[in-house]
Amino acid sequence: MRTLTLLVWLGWMLLYWRGGTSIQEDIRNAARLGNWPDFTLLSTMTLASLGLALGGVVAALGKVSLPPAGMEAPFGLLLTLLGVAGTVYARRVLGAMWTAENAIQAEHRIVESGPYGVVRHPIYAAAILLYLGLAFAFPLWWMVTPVLLMVAAYIVKTRLEDDFLAENLAGYVAYRQRVHCRLIPGLW
Repeated sequence: MRTLTLLVWLGWMLLYWRGGTSIQEDIRNAARLGNWPDFTLLSTMTLASLGLALGGVVAALGKVSLPPAGMEAPFGLLLTLLGVAGTVYARRVLGAMWTAENAIQAEHRIVESGPYGVVRHPIYAAAILLYLGLAFAFPLWWMVTPVLLMVAAYIVKTRLEDDFLAENLAGYVAYRQRVHCRLIPGLW
C-alpha cells in the first residue's frame, strides 16, 4: 500500500511537472522577473519534493523500518489519489491560465467554473491532500517534516497569489468576494 502511494505520487510528479522541467522553468521565470517570494517558495517546494522522493524510495526499499501499516496506509493512498485527481481536474478547468509562478497569461480571465466556484485555489487544496497522503503512508519524521513544509508553502502561496491577482487582474477582487474560501470549502 505504501509503495503504491509512493508510485502514484512519483507518477504525478513526473507527468504533472513534466519530470521537473516545468518547475525549473517556472523558478527561472520567477528569478528573471525578480519575483523573489515566488522564487523562494517554488525552490523550497522543489527541494522538499526531492527530499520526499528520496525518503520515500529509501523507505519503500526497506532500508529503514516503518511502523506496521494500519489504517493510515490505505487512508494515505486515498488522500494521495484524491489529491492527484483534484490537481489534474482543477488544472484542466483552469486551462491556459495555469502557471506555477504568479503571472498573467495572454487573454487571462477569471475562471469560476468547477472547483473554482467553491475555493479560489483548488489545485493547492488538492496538492495539500496529496502531500498529507504521503505523511499518512510514511509516518516518519523525515517524511512528515517536508510534507509540513509543503503545506505551509502552499498556504503562503495562496496569499501571495491572491494579492498578485487582486492587483493585476481586473475583476479578481469581486471574485474573491464571491468565493470567500481559499482552500477549505466553508472554512478558509
